[in-house]
Amino acid sequence: MKPRWVWHLHHDTLAEKVGPGCFYKSLADRQRNICETKGPSEHALRFRLMKYIKGKLPMSYKPTRYKLIVRLHAKECRNCPWDGGTIFAGKYACL
Repeated sequence: MKPRWVWHLHHDTLAEKVGPGCFYKSLADRQRNICETKGPSEHALRFRLMKYIKGKLPMSYKPTRYKLIVRLHAKECRNCPWDGGTIFAGKYACL
């Protein structure tokens, strides 16, 4: 199994990898960590937004490619409060 890209593994990062060679080996590992270390009021939002990326990502986060990543995110992660820096924006700011 090779690493896979995930949306919102952390609240302040749009896309990260999980799997062999990564800090988290699976989404379940990260979900366990959230249950152990984050407040219950954050769980539902974090779990709703954290999902495997279906589309193909560019190979790097260079500024010209970042726009493609943001576009793919908008398509795959509808009703997402991501503001370019965190998922805890807008009505979720007080969680």
